[in-house]
Amino acid sequence: MSRRFHALLTGALVLAVCAAHGDATFDQLLQSGKYKEAIEYADQKIPAGSRTADTWVKLAQANEKLGLTEKALACYMVSWRMNPKDYESLLGAARIYNKLKQYDEALSKAKAALDQKFTGEASWEYARACIALKRPADAKKALEKVIETDPGNLVANRELGHIYFDDKQYSQAVPLLKKAYEAKKDPEVAFKIGQCYVETGSASSAVPYLKKAIEQKPTMYDAGLQLARAYHNMGKHLAAASEYDRIQGKIKLSAVDYYNMAVSFEEAGKKNEAIDTYRKAISQFGSSKQDEAILARLKVGRTDLENKKYTQSLTQFRFIVGADPKAHAVPDIYFLLADAYMGTKNSSKAIESLEKAIELDKSNIEAYARLADLYRSNNMHDKAKKTYQTMMSLRPDDPNVYLILGEYSLKAKQYSTALEHFTKATTLKKSADA
Repeated sequence: MSRRFHALLTGALVLAVCAAHGDATFDQLLQSGKYKEAIEYADQKIPAGSRTADTWVKLAQANEKLGLTEKALACYMVSWRMNPKDYESLLGAARIYNKLKQYDEALSKAKAALDQKFTGEASWEYARACIALKRPADAKKALEKVIETDPGNLVANRELGHIYFDDKQYSQAVPLLKKAYEAKKDPEVAFKIGQCYVETGSASSAVPYLKKAIEQKPTMYDAGLQLARAYHNMGKHLAAASEYDRIQGKIKLSAVDYYNMAVSFEEAGKKNEAIDTYRKAISQFGSSKQDEAILARLKVGRTDLENKKYTQSLTQFRFIVGADPKAHAVPDIYFLLADAYMGTKNSSKAIESLEKAIELDKSNIEAYARLADLYRSNNMHDKAKKTYQTMMSLRPDDPNVYLILGEYSLKAKQYSTALEHFTKATTLKKSADA
């Protein structure tokens, strides 16, 4: 009996030693990169029933190295079932599911892996799944962890840069996108770097990247638009006008873009193109009362007035008055309105406009002079006289009053009256200097 027990014990010890030796051989094969031999060895020497969760993970990694994706996933899942909290099993399964584009499963396994150990690797698999599932907010935190642990991960830099860009966190996006662009000259990345610089007020830094994007992909009209904006912001109006002209009709422009384009044309000496573009801006602005909309209407209104298109100019001036009745944005709007009404032979409306100008600024000598003249020409002599008296009483000894009256008389082609006012202004000036 004792001999039989001894024999059994000896056999068990031999098997144990062999098993230990077998595991060491298995590990050595893996460390040497002999993955196929390691798998064959396990099939022959390590029975399935005696394999630990760690052994299944190693088999999974070997199959993964050989590109045997489904076999690798099967091994990871066996290990996971043996130990549902095993980090390596969860990470490996997440990685395989991402490769197979089964992103919901990948997300689940990656999240479970992160619950066990918050690492850059697990964060990367989680981020990959989130990106594929269009969950950028969830991906952002994971990618930030990836870059914290692996700053050289170019894909993570690029993807997090895209997320920051989409979130309009332009300053954070730039260094990440630049790192990605240095590794691969992608025109889309160059464009985004350029736009980030435009949005953060660094137009000069934007130009090289936007030009590179356009060189690589001439039909990238978004880059052309950003380049035009950059040139406009830098005051390079000729270059801005040229780029706006190149992309016009090939990309949808905002009302402000049309306004900036018009300004660029105007500064570049292309007056006709400028006015046409201001009109397009007005059309795009619609009923907007923002500053650019008001200024575009002012430009068009003045041009129509100069060209004696009085009805058209009234459309613009009345809109401006409705948007800014106190004349803060356009101080001389009521004068312009009066001129347009006079052009349409509507003296009563012209008078109302000048009365409004005086109501807003009771010391406006030119308004008094013009109003008095309108009263006089419309046989409203009492009002004309009273207006002249008021005007003189405001600053009877101010030579500037008579200068303004003289200038207005010149505009009205009342030359003898103009001479009288200028003479009076000169006399008062000499008296003041004596």
